[in-house]
Amino acid sequence: EKKPVQQAVMTPNISNPLDTELNKTPSRSSTPATLASDPATCPIIPGCETVIEIAKGRTGLGLSIVGGADTLLGAIIIHEVYEEGAASKDGRLWAGDQILEVNGIDLRNTTHDEAINVLRQTPHKVRLMVYRDEAQYKEDDMYDVFT
Repeated sequence: EKKPVQQAVMTPNISNPLDTELNKTPSRSSTPATLASDPATCPIIPGCETVIEIAKGRTGLGLSIVGGADTLLGAIIIHEVYEEGAASKDGRLWAGDQILEVNGIDLRNTTHDEAINVLRQTPHKVRLMVYRDEAQYKEDDMYDVFT
């Protein structure tokens, strides 16, 4: 009977380091390069979670999104960057980029509609944490070589 108690005590000890690692994920994603650079101008580095800041102006962000926790994609992905929008003028966001956070609001587990509401309610300056998949970036390079 004592063994199950010891195992129960050990289980939280095993899960605590995992919880700690999960809690560290946002700070780990802020690589020294990202911390040292200005979110208003820093590039999006493929394979790294990157924080950027975009001033919307009157045009709005000019993004369409697909996905959400309620879809097969499971994540919020930029579907299109509209030419007249602030994101296009800024030039850093691409179709295929994943939006992880908007002004500190985590979109990793939000539904499609919840994400749209968050994006619609953003102030003039929008702070986005985004992720660009390295594989997608490499595929784009391959297409450049073949075309």
